[in-house]
Amino acid sequence: MKKLLLIFAAAALSLSMAACGDKTTEPPVSDQSAQETETAAPENFAENTAEDVDMDKVSGEKLDDTSAEDDSLEDSGEIDSFNISIEDAKVIDYDEKKVFVVSYKFKNNTSSPVMFTGVMETEVTQSGMDLPSAVVTGVEGINTSSAMESVEPNDTITVQETYLLRDEQTDINVAVHKYGEPAGASVSKAFKLQ
Repeated sequence: MKKLLLIFAAAALSLSMAACGDKTTEPPVSDQSAQETETAAPENFAENTAEDVDMDKVSGEKLDDTSAEDDSLEDSGEIDSFNISIEDAKVIDYDEKKVFVVSYKFKNNTSSPVMFTGVMETEVTQSGMDLPSAVVTGVEGINTSSAMESVEPNDTITVQETYLLRDEQTDINVAVHKYGEPAGASVSKAFKLQ
């Protein structure tokens, strides 16, 4: 019995090695072709995502501005080589939860394409506690992939982010700063829920 099992194992091993030997290898991709593929991927991934962003089409309660936690900060300005403006916010009902939707206007003043999420960091809080991000899909006017769209030099787009509310009474504070530099230049805006 042991000999029979060993024979079967040896036969299976031989067949698998023979099958691997039949595989053909494709010629290596040139550096230029690889670069073209890498360049095309982000554009295809985020193609037209900013065009799907339209806060007017989002059915929900539009929030009024209120005093920000740090009243020395403006709601728009230049951060490093980028212009950022905190625009509108709404609360929507989504999947039996209350979701906060915020939009930003973002301009790239550099000489290279960038993504909003690659260079900016946002802090969205209620009573000093961070709100957890929410995944929202299939809602007209909302496309959170816009924050990952490649923004060409000197282009301006509108991006969105979505968060789960902790409660329905406490004001929401939004702050944006350069990624990795929370103590650096920032813009901030607060929104009133009640």
